[in-house]
Amino acid sequence: LFDKNIRKLQEGIEHLELFQKGMIQQIFSQAIRFKDENGHEFSDWTSSTLDDLGTFIRSYSFSRDVEGEGEYYHIHYGDIHSKFSGVITLRTDLPSINIDTEATYTLLENGDVIFADASEDTSDLGKTVVLLEAGNRKIIGGLHTLCFRPSNRLDPLFLHFYTKTDEYKKFIRINANGVSVFGLSKQVLASLQVPLPDIREQKKISDFLYKLTMKIELLKIKKKELETMKMGFMNQMLI
Repeated sequence: LFDKNIRKLQEGIEHLELFQKGMIQQIFSQAIRFKDENGHEFSDWTSSTLDDLGTFIRSYSFSRDVEGEGEYYHIHYGDIHSKFSGVITLRTDLPSINIDTEATYTLLENGDVIFADASEDTSDLGKTVVLLEAGNRKIIGGLHTLCFRPSNRLDPLFLHFYTKTDEYKKFIRINANGVSVFGLSKQVLASLQVPLPDIREQKKISDFLYKLTMKIELLKIKKKELETMKMGFMNQMLI
């Protein structure tokens, strides 16, 4: 029974992930367009460089060695690759770090987009996470991250979903530097041409794709719970 339900949940996850991937490609190729509250079409898309759509803020190169009980939290590039679902909310567990509290650090704010600027392969290079809810936590950009603060012309989640397109991934492959470990410079990332719909259409796109993301995450949580229950049941059987 456990295996059957776990398998069904996995199939549901894969189906939704495939659907979301297809929708991202269609939306950003403009095969699908959203309309305003009155059913009217939004204006034509333009584009602008990332550098013109916000500012990069400082990140810090603290390693895993300083993780522990501390006043600050950091977003480590390794967690962007393997741990985060694409957004950081109050429910997201972040590693705290034990660093000099007398120093002044540039804190991340809600809406900041954090890029991983290093990876062992280009598929994860440039991967992003959006800080949606910092709460009262003092969060800083960590090792191998580029932290970007969008202006009011660019919706953070819209930018995040754009980084999942084939067009963006091609940009990363072309501009990645390195051999065994790949890197991405701030100057190169700043030159990225970002498609730019009306900000209201951006928010509609973000909302639609984010809801899909949350459905996927909910299925993953249910699957993990079932796997934990199965493990507990198996352990009881062995006693």
